[in-house]
Amino acid sequence: MKNNRFLFFLALVMLMGFQYSCKDMDYTYRQFVEDGETIYVSKADSIVVRGGEKRAEVRWLLLSDPKVTKYKVYWNNRKDSIEGAVQKTEEVDTVKVMLNNLAEGVYEFEIFLFDKSGNTSIKSSKIGKVYGERYQSSLYNRIVRSLKRVNQKEDLEVGWVPADNGMVYSDVKYENADGNEVVSRLKTTDNLITLPNFPLDGDFYIRTAFLPDTLALDTFYVDYEKVEVPRGPIEILLDKSLWKNPGIANSGEYNTTSNNSNATLVKLWDNITDATSAGYFQMHNTSSPDLPNSFGIDLGAKYTLTKLKLHHLAHNTTWAYKQGNPKRFEIYVSNTATANMADWIKIGEFETERPSGLAFPANATTADLAFATAGFDFTFPESEDGYRYFYLRNLESWAGIKSTTVAEITLWGYAAAD
Repeated sequence: MKNNRFLFFLALVMLMGFQYSCKDMDYTYRQFVEDGETIYVSKADSIVVRGGEKRAEVRWLLLSDPKVTKYKVYWNNRKDSIEGAVQKTEEVDTVKVMLNNLAEGVYEFEIFLFDKSGNTSIKSSKIGKVYGERYQSSLYNRIVRSLKRVNQKEDLEVGWVPADNGMVYSDVKYENADGNEVVSRLKTTDNLITLPNFPLDGDFYIRTAFLPDTLALDTFYVDYEKVEVPRGPIEILLDKSLWKNPGIANSGEYNTTSNNSNATLVKLWDNITDATSAGYFQMHNTSSPDLPNSFGIDLGAKYTLTKLKLHHLAHNTTWAYKQGNPKRFEIYVSNTATANMADWIKIGEFETERPSGLAFPANATTADLAFATAGFDFTFPESEDGYRYFYLRNLESWAGIKSTTVAEITLWGYAAAD
């Protein structure tokens, strides 16, 4: 009997404890729902901040929640904010908000979404950077590594130090030799560019563009900066009054003995091209050297040669593309007056053209005569070296004879230091 009373008493205590516990849980639950059920709106998703010059664009995705009708963006520790309406579609929507007049610095942008009843999402946030004067003042133009005149000094080749991070391109601006403004775009992958038709007394200007990061809103520019180009030598027509026979004794293929007293070496620089008496006739008897043969000119000073105009004796069909007029020839230079070929430096091999394509002994056509009497123009490879002595080495004459006949030689170049 006593055991039964004890079990009854224990069951009664447990029942009372359970009823008390239920009342306590019910009280706790009523605290959260006594004002109605709490409703949360979906949050902003995939936030991206694009910083710019004193501005930023904050954008995010609206996913599947159709209840969203409004947003509010906070920044500057919630001292500043902006809000706006959104209209959700059935697709994934993108919301973009532009914030202007921001001070340069790093910001946390907090986004809350709302439905029409004012229910809010939980916070979404993203760190972003805004750029201004401090960033602008840290920028600098692409650095020039080298400057070189090329293509017979007509163009300027500019070498560059590799582009730094943030550089996107550079604009190179100059006034060309014709007086026209030219702007060339220098890519970050370009370490060498050529500025065509660049004046001998010209300079250029450079402006480099930067993007602070790959998502930046704005491109920043460094002011145009002048790059002074050292003044190089000016191409000149060589002064033939300084020219003379180099005084080298005939030896081997070198021969300056003329056919007659009216056809001496000086005829090469007398500026006469339109008469039989205008040319130099190298001796062409049994004592002449077989082709190739050569002759030299003392230019009177050192030059870096750039161009040659060669005139055949071509004033009539008796001479044009006949006789010893050079068909194929080489040009050599040296600073030593010698017949030793080891002291010569070859600067080119050339061939005189014939428009008609006819071969010897066919007479020259009208087009052939016009072409030959105008002279044949040739360009030498670029060089920085200067030489005093000029040599022409005839490899093949138009008539196939073993001598050389030339009416006039004209040269251009740059004066070189002795």
